Amino acid sequence: AALAGLAMPQVGPLARVRWRPLTHGTGHEQRRLVDAAFAYEGAADEASFALGPALVGLVAVAISPSGALLVAAGLLA
Repeated sequence: AALAGLAMPQVGPLARVRWRPLTHGTGHEQRRLVDAAFAYEGAADEASFALGPALVGLVAVAISPSGALLVAAGLLA
């Protein structure tokens, strides 16, 4: 697990750093766009933490535990 954690890039912080240059507005307009981008990114990030394990659990019950491991590996790839 430690090796996998070291190999996985931290996409969330990298995406949050890039939102400001990608939203070329100034003042209130840029703040509105950045707030919307942060909200979407945060919601998608949290949804992946909730839906990923649920999906793997459903595959384990419906197909097989080995199928669930393959789905989990695919989600992490």
